[in-house]
Amino acid sequence: KRKIPFRLVEHEPVKKPVDSAKARGVALRQIAKALVYMADEKPLLVVLPGSEEADEEKLRSATGAKSLRMASHEEVKGHTGCVVGLVPPTIPGIKKIIDRDLFQNQEVSFNAGIATAGIIIKSNDLLKALDNYK
Repeated sequence: KRKIPFRLVEHEPVKKPVDSAKARGVALRQIAKALVYMADEKPLLVVLPGSEEADEEKLRSATGAKSLRMASHEEVKGHTGCVVGLVPPTIPGIKKIIDRDLFQNQEVSFNAGIATAGIIIKSNDLLKALDNYK
């Protein structure tokens, strides 16, 4: 087990990055949103700043996947145990691609898997909390 310091922030229910940022008192660019894609029908977690959108062409190139699509609500729940909009980047066993722009922030925040709480962690500790990333 890794000992990584973090702060748990409880707040009103949120699902969108902009609302998460406001509720946690951080900038939108500090939100580490985790999007679930299916790359050649295998789950892929794409972690990027809340202020950014995924570039599917870059993702396809980075993964070498022949097919790439957003996961369905059912696939998200099945692979992560979370509903769409609440997936944390720390789900074990799923390949992850992380946008390096997140590390321009001293701290980042991400969903705790529920609508009413988030985690704030030093950005350089984020990688320590993850497995299977690129």
